[in-house]
Amino acid sequence: MTGQVLRVLLVDDEPLALRRLGIALREFPDLDIVGTARDGDAAVDEA
Repeated sequence: MTGQVLRVLLVDDEPLALRRLGIALREFPDLDIVGTARDGDAAVDEA
């Protein structure tokens, strides 16, 4: 990336997939995982 940090809200209705995605994406220093949600409604509320 260009030195900027990309803020990410992870959304998945499968808890295991959401957890594994979070673990995988934590390897990227240019990503800041700001939260998680289990569905679109929860994601909108979280955003």
